Amino acid sequence: SCGGGGENLGDQYLCPDSQTVNIANNNGTANFTALLAPSQISGYAKDTSNHPIANVGVYAYMPSGGGNGTGATTDSNGYYSFSVANGNWNVGLSCCGSQSLSPLGYRCIGEQSTSLYNSSGVVNFSVPHAPYQITGHLRDTSNNPIANVSVNANGNSYSACATTAGDGSFTLYVNNGDWF
Repeated sequence: SCGGGGENLGDQYLCPDSQTVNIANNNGTANFTALLAPSQISGYAKDTSNHPIANVGVYAYMPSGGGNGTGATTDSNGYYSFSVANGNWNVGLSCCGSQSLSPLGYRCIGEQSTSLYNSSGVVNFSVPHAPYQITGHLRDTSNNPIANVSVNANGNSYSACATTAGDGSFTLYVNNGDWF
């Protein structure tokens, strides 16, 4: 288990690949080697008024498929940091689900790329608030609310998402344009 904290491998290490162990009437062995990560990505998530955005997931992956992705969560100052292998990385902020932009009233934004070779890279995000809302309810045919269901909308190269509350209500934070 990787990602630092608790009983996970510390985030200063690269997460080793998983292994397959075939058990056929005998015991098996799985040994792992955790390499120290030679590079680091860090930065801030702030709104367009330069206020920090706390508790939002930040992810990174190698677009070439060169290894496991990694991630972190912004702290109270909007800061994040994680260690990575050398190479090209796409870095983005979580849009939907828990610890993400959309439920906080922000527009989802695109990923950024960075290339690292035994170095540190800074990837900062400036996130606009969504100026409008689409609200509604999800109910069954007997008018009973349906809770904990994802609701998504797409429009103008942006997406918005929410999860229905206990009363079936939801709020999607959006900008001008057609949404479906």
